[in-house]
Amino acid sequence: MNKRRVCGWLSLFQMPPQSLYIAKYNLLLWVLALHIPASLREMNKQQDIIDVTVIGAGPGGLFAVMEIVEKVEKDIKLLVIDKGKPPSIRKCNALIDGCVGCKICELISGGGGAGLFSDGKLVFDIYSGGHLEEIIPPNKKKEIERRIKETIETFAPKYLYKNPSLPENLSNCFRKQHLKFKPYPVIHIGSNSLRFFSQQLISYLQKRNVKFLFNTEVKEFQYDASSSKWIIKIVSKGKNQIIESKYLVGSVGKEGNFWFTTLIEKIGGNIEDNNTYMGVRIEINNSTAEKLYKISFDPKFYFENSGIKIKTHCFCRHGQILLLKYFDLPLAGGHTPYLEIDEQYVPEKFPNSNFAILYRDKTICTKEKALEVMRKINKITGGKLLVQRLGDYIKNVPTTHKKLSNNTIKHSASDIVPGQILDDYLPGFREIFISFLERMDSCIPGMLNPDNLLYFPAIEWWMRKVKVNNKMEVINLPNLYAVGDGSGWTQGVVQAAATGIIAGNDIASKLDNRGDVL
Repeated sequence: MNKRRVCGWLSLFQMPPQSLYIAKYNLLLWVLALHIPASLREMNKQQDIIDVTVIGAGPGGLFAVMEIVEKVEKDIKLLVIDKGKPPSIRKCNALIDGCVGCKICELISGGGGAGLFSDGKLVFDIYSGGHLEEIIPPNKKKEIERRIKETIETFAPKYLYKNPSLPENLSNCFRKQHLKFKPYPVIHIGSNSLRFFSQQLISYLQKRNVKFLFNTEVKEFQYDASSSKWIIKIVSKGKNQIIESKYLVGSVGKEGNFWFTTLIEKIGGNIEDNNTYMGVRIEINNSTAEKLYKISFDPKFYFENSGIKIKTHCFCRHGQILLLKYFDLPLAGGHTPYLEIDEQYVPEKFPNSNFAILYRDKTICTKEKALEVMRKINKITGGKLLVQRLGDYIKNVPTTHKKLSNNTIKHSASDIVPGQILDDYLPGFREIFISFLERMDSCIPGMLNPDNLLYFPAIEWWMRKVKVNNKMEVINLPNLYAVGDGSGWTQGVVQAAATGIIAGNDIASKLDNRGDVL
């Protein structure tokens, strides 16, 4: 054996006791390091332990952080990580010239979440658009809604508010047609104001010493029972890092749901499927749409027959159709850039309105079927939306480029391919869809206009639902919380924010060693 190496080992036993202990400890770390996979050895371990780490800067995550910041009196370290950009620099070419296939879709990732480029329409009933009646008791519902509204009023100075009002003649007509109406109050702040709101809220949290890491992706997380910490692996600017955090909040949005739920299952959590809705987004002229949005900013009608439900969803007045990319696959969305209270508002620039019409047949509409349809359309259109005139759909014939160019209702989306929405894509949809439109047209003439345009696919509620307790804490996984649409419990800004408040309140109570004060 090399003499220098032998002397080095012997020197350990000639040291003072304290130095000998340190040397042996360092030697032990060196030996253990030999058994750690190379991929982990290359990661930089952050020295400071974070108190609360939030994955995702959408409404669920931001409202959770807001709740913690305003309730915890002692100094704590809070970190928000998002793979997208800050809201101030998020922009999407699809709004102007068409989708350019960004690696991370600007429409659905970044500060403000996927809702940033929605039409900023906030349905103010947290029991709508989700399953929160199973989590939030009626005695806490109003208080949570009040907090959300107060926050919006603080950071979004301009908005419109409408309580639904259904005239008696329309009410009688809808009843006669067996159409049911859900009367929810709605705040409409528009896409432009929604960006401002997100920027202001994030700026406020930064002033309260919350750190934001944008353009940073979480690759994996796992629980270390020996230290009671969450070990989070991230990639930022091409560098791998490990973060230790006492609490972890997943606010990953709809796009992150499959990744998030797969990891949760892997480490011992439980998941269940939601009831998926599938259908089309219909574009109509504003003279027809006006009759609907005079009732509500987001009129919600539905019809049920033989266990199959069909409904309207996400009404965008004076809006445009958007190509969304989830899992790099096409989906039809809606967008309302400006409202009547905005200086930039020019109604002639957006002569159409749009909304989704979706059906739920539990035997057909599954997340697997949804992904299958998205892949088929992606292959047919080259990643664009399929568009068909309503008249052609009813006749079961394809729409051509010529028909589309001669159509009286001009398409508002550029990323489209005219064609035919086949019955194979949506088995059983045709019959109930046409029946639904006929019933709507009886009360709102113009709904059956053959020049109305159908954009496909439109899909909602494909997300898997995380099993959580009434604090949004994942069952079997301590100090891990699932909030927002990525939890599978909500769909909508207000509802996502509510879950953030619930989780944030629970974390604050643990950090301050006090009871629930919500």
